Amino acid sequence: MSRRAATDADVRRRAFPLVLGNLEDAIPLDQKEAARKGFIAMAKASDFGTTGLWTRINALNSPWVLDDFTEIV
Repeated sequence: MSRRAATDADVRRRAFPLVLGNLEDAIPLDQKEAARKGFIAMAKASDFGTTGLWTRINALNSPWVLDDFTEIV
């Protein structure tokens, strides 16, 4: 049996339960807005089919949470 690298088509055929975008503590403070815009662009450009799209937003007491809610939802 030969081994080969997975192609984009192979990946699209697989059933993934969800895609998770992380906007909170893993993102440096100076990149928060760019990360949110990138997540939104990715979400709009992709057809997830039955795959769930989740995101971890910033903490409720952070200066970014209101923008996370209003721009993502």
